[in-house]
Amino acid sequence: PFPLSSEFTLYEGIDPHPQKPHAALWKAIDPKGNRYVVAELKCEDGIHEFGKRIVEKRNELRRRGALLHRSIADTSLNQDDPAFRMNLKDELCQVLRDHGESVMPQNAQKRDWLEAGITKVKDLYRPIVVEGTNQRRPTQFVFKNCTSYKYELTHYQWPKKQILENTKPIAKDNDLL
Repeated sequence: PFPLSSEFTLYEGIDPHPQKPHAALWKAIDPKGNRYVVAELKCEDGIHEFGKRIVEKRNELRRRGALLHRSIADTSLNQDDPAFRMNLKDELCQVLRDHGESVMPQNAQKRDWLEAGITKVKDLYRPIVVEGTNQRRPTQFVFKNCTSYKYELTHYQWPKKQILENTKPIAKDNDLL
């Protein structure tokens, strides 16, 4: 990994889970449009602790001037925690505000975007010709510290029998994707 200067814009993805570890992923984009998966977080503790760890990771990533532009959360963030009868998004946003954060997670707009999203991720790793050269390279790179993301990317699975055209991937090992 390399330090993220003010030339980089950060995007954060949050995937909360009441029954399994919460997950978050950060991507940085440089002025040329190259994307870098720079950090990941899994948290088995409650949403309050998850929020505190998000703040720590944000501070670490912004230390050299990178700007956090947007935070997108899975729609499951907008659920009530049955144990505490509190909305997960409200609790997470409160923790972020308590620590001086101004960028709050927005709910993802996920209407039938599964296949389009999968295609987009595949395209990011397909080599393209670099403008002004004969070199070919992908437009997304993964920092070595993002081991869970790499694992999920290489273990994403579809059912062995796809009965219908709109068969969905197996909901396993996909929290950071």
